[in-house]
Amino acid sequence: MSIRQIAEETGLPKTTVARDLAQVSHVGHLPETVTGSDGKTYAATRPTPQT
Repeated sequence: MSIRQIAEETGLPKTTVARDLAQVSHVGHLPETVTGSDGKTYAATRPTPQT
């Protein structure tokens, strides 16, 4: 599910969803692919390392 889809489903701003996902994604395993709202599968982007 994309950030936009999560935001639409939860009623939260996209920036809030993106920020919250960035905080928890460092804890667990990230998926190799994501499915877009068009039903197509795309490579998941990795968060940029913080320095």
